[in-house]
Amino acid sequence: MTDFNWSKLLKWSSNYIDESDSSRRIKQIDPEKLEFLQGAVREAMKGVVDPNKLLSEAKLKLESDKAEEEVILSALAVIDRCVDLPDCSLNLDKLGLIQPLLNCLSKSEEIRNLTYQILSKSMQNNPPVQTAFGNRGALTIITEAVHLEISELMQSRGISAISSLIRHNPDMEREFVIEDGLLQIEKWMRSEFIKVREKSMSLLRHFIHQGVISSRDVLEINNGRIIDAILDLQRKNCESIEESQNIQYNETLSETLFQVVNICKDHMKNDCKEKILLQVNRRANFLSNYMKICPQDDFSPEHDMLIKCKELLKADM
Repeated sequence: MTDFNWSKLLKWSSNYIDESDSSRRIKQIDPEKLEFLQGAVREAMKGVVDPNKLLSEAKLKLESDKAEEEVILSALAVIDRCVDLPDCSLNLDKLGLIQPLLNCLSKSEEIRNLTYQILSKSMQNNPPVQTAFGNRGALTIITEAVHLEISELMQSRGISAISSLIRHNPDMEREFVIEDGLLQIEKWMRSEFIKVREKSMSLLRHFIHQGVISSRDVLEINNGRIIDAILDLQRKNCESIEESQNIQYNETLSETLFQVVNICKDHMKNDCKEKILLQVNRRANFLSNYMKICPQDDFSPEHDMLIKCKELLKADM
């Protein structure tokens, strides 16, 4: 056993249990209070020589049939700190923490929130850990959890965890694509939340840059639905003042369209090219008029990207 003061953490986290709720669910903890908890963990760990022993203790608390939510939250806060330390992430599988962490995605929102964070940090650019989670069905489990989330924060954090699971791991990336990954990205792109759309487009561009997807994936297997989703978002941007003024989001959207067109242009039918050109011209004209009215808003990078997209399409028509 370590000298870590679990009781102190449990006392802190119990202050955020809703006693009026028979299920004793954890209240939503704002970022400031969560940062305080994480700071308390760092302070308590100063005397801990072997963080792997602490991870083993945290595992026992997660696996306990009698563990209440404040116990789980405290254990997760400890794990979250441990995975910041060298080699601790690599030991998650050896210490038997993969399944207990995935099980946390079926618990309260606050627990899921911290779990997504742990998953993202531990798996990012870490092939052995990605593979260990993948072997436990993490891709399906996390994807299903994201599907059940209703808030922008939780959906975007869940997608970040999926991204950390598969990015730069060729086997995991291909598995995602084979398991209707483009269809999943398309669904995220049609989300009501901008952050969710941005994360989905980031993942799509990553696949393009890494050569994970081809024109066949987009035009045949996905039947061009990804392209339709991007065009629908551009149409919406021409109608929504709020989204029209989001310069970074619109640049991301147009860059994503350009990247998709770039890998598909040689295999696109003319009617598909014409459909894209119609919307690209509409968006470019909208931006030209908008910049005349609001010259302080610099949409020139997006406008330039649209022009490049037009040139790609017209070159092969």
